[in-house]
Amino acid sequence: ERWVGYDEAWLAMRYVPLLRRFQEQYKLARMYGICNLMAAHRLTDWNAVGADGSEAARLARGLLEDTGFKIIYRQVEAALGLTRDLLALTDVQTALLRFLRKGTGMWLFGQRAFVVQHLLSSVELPLVQTDSRMRATGGVDDIPDEEWEQLLDTQIGVA
Repeated sequence: ERWVGYDEAWLAMRYVPLLRRFQEQYKLARMYGICNLMAAHRLTDWNAVGADGSEAARLARGLLEDTGFKIIYRQVEAALGLTRDLLALTDVQTALLRFLRKGTGMWLFGQRAFVVQHLLSSVELPLVQTDSRMRATGGVDDIPDEEWEQLLDTQIGVA
């Protein structure tokens, strides 16, 4: 049993033979004794693999549909519509993606969604801190907890 992971999956998805391989790995994961993991910065990466209706586009969309567990982090406004459409999110789930804080993700299991705060150990932190120049920027992460909960409540009716 092992994990098979692809970081920057958009790069590999440009090649139809690799998409076919991914499809086989997803469909036969239990037989192979593997758990597949694909990471991408944006869901628009799935839309950019080929022309609508092309084999590449169909295979990439199939991978997304075959994935039983997805983690989505904060999305910019421009990406919300496509994210909603590709993942069949509700209006509340879609709106919530705008307000997720750093280290918080929406975990999707089928049609069930959970907001999860990721806590990293000292061993894990260097694995995800990939850019030594990363700095916190002003915005959602700087809002105090009380204001953040009030903002969520007024914006999307969730506290």
